[in-house]
Amino acid sequence: MKKENDISYIDFLDFEVFALPDEKPELFNEKNSANKSILVVYSNEKNDPQLEVLLKNILAAAELDFEKDIIFLKSTTQGKFSFNEIQEKLSVKDILFFGITPSNFGLHYEFEAFQPLVLKQVRILLVDSLEDISSNVNKKKALWSCLKEMYLQKNAE
Repeated sequence: MKKENDISYIDFLDFEVFALPDEKPELFNEKNSANKSILVVYSNEKNDPQLEVLLKNILAAAELDFEKDIIFLKSTTQGKFSFNEIQEKLSVKDILFFGITPSNFGLHYEFEAFQPLVLKQVRILLVDSLEDISSNVNKKKALWSCLKEMYLQKNAE
């Protein structure tokens, strides 16, 4: 193939083009595709069980049902996924990124932390890592404010 016909050589791409693994059985299994509406992507590279307890406590306080509503995806900060594939194969309406860069999901947009953004009918929330949130009261408050607005205020109506 000629170099000028290979998209990876085009100068206007200001982000890395990478091949995605073909299979993600932990994400695209039947259990996850059954009408769960929230994908929670988080990193816990130190495998600290307290961080996962914190995550579940935060989501429980927002009255979210782990079995019915949420798909948990424990990833690394280097894990690569496809937003388009997620949108095609899962029925998620919200994606919450805890310490994961949206560009790892092919989302090369400017995201402001703690500010929900709608993209292709999917609401996306980018927040700091669980480790940062656990040690910073202001970040906990900001996260709680977002989750209240996203999940509790519509339930009160």
